[in-house]
Amino acid sequence: MSNARIRQVARQALARLGVKRFAKADGSPEPIAKPDKAPVFYSHAERVIHEKVPNSAHPDQVRKTLLNNGVKPEEMKWSGLEDHLATATGPVKKTDLLERVRDGNVKVGEVLKKSEPQDMSGPAPGWASVGGGETKYDEYQLPGGTNYHEMLLTLPTKPNPTVDRKKEINSRLEFIQNEHDRLGGEHVTDELKMYRKKLYEERQGLVNELSKIPDSDGQSDDNFKSSHWSEPNVLAHIRFNDREGTNGEKLLHVEEVQSDWGQEHRKRRERILSELKEDFKSITDKMSKDGLITKECD
Repeated sequence: MSNARIRQVARQALARLGVKRFAKADGSPEPIAKPDKAPVFYSHAERVIHEKVPNSAHPDQVRKTLLNNGVKPEEMKWSGLEDHLATATGPVKKTDLLERVRDGNVKVGEVLKKSEPQDMSGPAPGWASVGGGETKYDEYQLPGGTNYHEMLLTLPTKPNPTVDRKKEINSRLEFIQNEHDRLGGEHVTDELKMYRKKLYEERQGLVNELSKIPDSDGQSDDNFKSSHWSEPNVLAHIRFNDREGTNGEKLLHVEEVQSDWGQEHRKRRERILSELKEDFKSITDKMSKDGLITKECD
């Protein structure tokens, strides 16, 4: 996501808080657009399906309609549309297509952390936590602000499948223990001995498997972890406070808008491109040495 897009999301989020305008770097007020009733993000595929696709159509017809109206193959893939169309054995319903797209739409959440200043005159003001959790970076503000907030824009998290497996194992171990207790007073028969042995072996296997499952907070390792926040999948954060304008009007001052996720993506992309460049040079050097190609310049 581009910085401009992140700033747009931030403006929409702040507008939903009722902020009318904020202070620019020179202190002059700049209006914030009123919050849109429509979501900040939208699916072009959803719009095309709603406007162009009939109530029932053949998958090939739907795919052609989407592509001819500017829907990108990437969106069709990550939204699940391509898989849905590829596996359909007959005409697909418009309502099913819309449901599929809406389930895959981008869902941006907001986590708002609030603090109230106790004393803004001293060099190290103290803050009291209220509402949606403690703020973390109160000290990184320009002098003169009040009502400091931090807003995190988050994407949905992915569950960790090992958590479900732990629950299954513990449930089964509880059943085995109950069976062991229930059969304790039973008359011992060959059949009972075999059953107990089977339960014992199963218990040993489950305990061994459980010991190899690492402790987890319930979130998948695929979730992005920022160095600034404990919350997973923070797309961007905004730090802001209130200030007074030259005419006494209340203004919003944005201290910072930053995306750790975006920065990590750029670093990763640069690292991959650098590695590809090194690999390409190594391959061409070897081919040139073997006489397979002639290099005119490096």
